[in-house]
Amino acid sequence: MRISLAFLTLALLSAPVFAGTPLDRIAAVVDDDVILESEVVQREADIELQFRNRRQTLPDAADLRKQVIEQLILQRLQQGQAERAGVRIDDNSLNASLTDIARQNGMTLSEFRQRLEGEKPGSYNQVREQVRGEMVVSRYRNRRLQDRIRISDQDIDSFLASPVGAEALATEYRLAHIL
Repeated sequence: MRISLAFLTLALLSAPVFAGTPLDRIAAVVDDDVILESEVVQREADIELQFRNRRQTLPDAADLRKQVIEQLILQRLQQGQAERAGVRIDDNSLNASLTDIARQNGMTLSEFRQRLEGEKPGSYNQVREQVRGEMVVSRYRNRRLQDRIRISDQDIDSFLASPVGAEALATEYRLAHIL
């Protein structure tokens, strides 16, 4: 009993020391989710790098921070809505998008991954999840737009009866004209 009491006393006395060094802070609360200070700092660093690469001037630090936090909040809200609506991105679709991004940068997917990991370990997985999040939100927006767009038979008939519709139908090409 003496050993466990001594251990408990030692643990209680050292607790304030450990409590004094936070691992991360909460920057914002969004629904049941949080945005961590480290996420804000990482996004600020990414934006600063993009601005430097484009040789553009950055907004002042306070404005940049405010814009980053607003962007992260909006992103979390949209991702939450998409998740509740059941929008998912499978790995094949995600890999296809990442392959397109790599191709636009003149690389294969494996070269793209190696380059990102060479710049900062773990950055490929961060980029992967960021792209997945953007795809989820995009797919959710498209679904919502498709739900709102309704074209009836009457709409089609009206278009075809209009001058623009008549002009679209009037253009005909015959094989004899081409030869």
